[in-house]
Amino acid sequence: MDKLRAVVNTSMPNDQAEKVAGQRAGPGVLVLSPSMQLVHMNHQAWELVGQIGRAENGKVANGVLPAALMQVCAEIQSIFKNQTDNKDMEQLEVKRLAGNQDRPVLLRAFGLPDYNGNPQALILILLEEVGRHNGALTRQARERFRLTPREQGVLEHLLRGLTNKEIAGLLGISEATVKEHIKQIKKKTHSTTRTAILAHLFAS
Repeated sequence: MDKLRAVVNTSMPNDQAEKVAGQRAGPGVLVLSPSMQLVHMNHQAWELVGQIGRAENGKVANGVLPAALMQVCAEIQSIFKNQTDNKDMEQLEVKRLAGNQDRPVLLRAFGLPDYNGNPQALILILLEEVGRHNGALTRQARERFRLTPREQGVLEHLLRGLTNKEIAGLLGISEATVKEHIKQIKKKTHSTTRTAILAHLFAS
């Protein structure tokens, strides 16, 4: 990771950059070139990349991005190769969960075409740790309502306001399966709507 950090591009004085990075208020930001060379990494991304690496391998490999990040980069590159309209390209996004189950990290990857129409100009990845308080809340709900592990996973994403399609993409299952899990969650929590599920959750 030292090699990665060495090529981080900052456009402000070091002391000011460290102050901003230390706030850690926003998501991790990672920018890669089409050849997968690091262009920029903020402090939050630095920590979350290390967290993902430790979850995958038990340690952080110097100068190597975790497999989960490489996979989303490869996927966004593949999608962009098949696109012809730059306006459509700007709407494309790949979402994945990485890291361990207790502290998952949401990866959101985007391809950024340049002004010359090059569909592989840059790859932007936003990294955000899924809230730990939500995990505790859904673990309590799992015990109280006897949810399965998969139902608990769906519930965690419901808490974040994700759609069925987004949940399906993140969990690698079909939308029909997500709907079935939600149906079972409603039954177990005696709810008739998604909003009622969350109301029961916060009341537990």
